[in-house]
Amino acid sequence: MESTSRPTRAYLSFIAVALAFFVVPGIVGAALSGSTATVTMLVLLPVMALALGMLDGRLFRYTLSFPLIAAFMFWLSTEMYYNTGTWIYAVEIVLLAWLGSWLTGRKA
Repeated sequence: MESTSRPTRAYLSFIAVALAFFVVPGIVGAALSGSTATVTMLVLLPVMALALGMLDGRLFRYTLSFPLIAAFMFWLSTEMYYNTGTWIYAVEIVLLAWLGSWLTGRKA
């Protein structure tokens, strides 16, 4: 029977999602003008969600918990960086992170 607990290196995906949703928007917002930063984040959000899901699937296994945690972290970041209506992108984060995890993860 396979262990369901995460090995230490599998927690790197949580560090990566925190950086992606709390640090990257701040850097993009500081480096670019308002409209350019908005378009950049609209492109980066789905790319980061898919890539982070793939990373978690590779480091740990296929799971739904990581996409839900990633969406929660994004939702928290909306309070810091985005307009109030952008919380809806959390649905996109869940779906793309789940897809990435499904594509690369070991099936339990």
